[in-house]
Amino acid sequence: AMFDQVQRKLALLCTAMAGAVLFLLLSVLFTRNIAIQRRGGEAAFQSLWMSISSQFRITPSINDSYLAQTEAAHHAIVYIEENGVPFFFPGAWQPESARESLIRLAMARAAKEGVFPQIPPVSSSENQTGEFQIRGSAGDAYYGRLLVLPSGKGAKSLLLLCHITPLAVLVRQQLPLYAFAAALGALCIWFVSRYITGRALRPAREAAVRQAEFIAAASHELRSPLAVIRSGCFTALQAASQAHKGNPDAAGE
Repeated sequence: AMFDQVQRKLALLCTAMAGAVLFLLLSVLFTRNIAIQRRGGEAAFQSLWMSISSQFRITPSINDSYLAQTEAAHHAIVYIEENGVPFFFPGAWQPESARESLIRLAMARAAKEGVFPQIPPVSSSENQTGEFQIRGSAGDAYYGRLLVLPSGKGAKSLLLLCHITPLAVLVRQQLPLYAFAAALGALCIWFVSRYITGRALRPAREAAVRQAEFIAAASHELRSPLAVIRSGCFTALQAASQAHKGNPDAAGE
């Protein structure tokens, strides 16, 4: 029982120490994976922008089915207008914030870079913003870019907004997997620790067993001589007592 208790304590100590290292490693991997997913979302937006802006430069108009597929597949907003007149496309994906308000926010953000959808480029064949981010009234965030091209006597523009997956959503998506990995790892560490500590304590267990066997054997071997000694001592005491009773004068002297 004593060795079992020692084994449990050692196994718990090993599990706690190795579990702390495992938790730290999984935390680093979790944070890194979230960052990779965020960068992947940004890269996906850049790829989509290159595709749709290239088609916008080549094709005078983009058909509704392509825009609908693009919006639905990428949780995006594609807004096209020419000479201030929006391209008639109601949108195939409804964001959390109002679509019109997001477009106004994006246009205001583009205006800070000096890019206006109704003003054609002067010194170059096109005018466009860099990648920017906006946040809607519902707290939803988006990557965005605006491209303006000359069109006859005016300008035509393309605005692309792509929804950014919130950090809380990414955490909820990934957390169960890492929690399961942590629990499974801790369980494996516990069984391995029990096995290792059991093997480490085996010599002590065997020594304790041998000691107990030696004590038992020594007790058995000493039992007979001690019985003889006790019997002899008892006999001698009885003889001395009888001799004392038979010679009272010797007791007086």
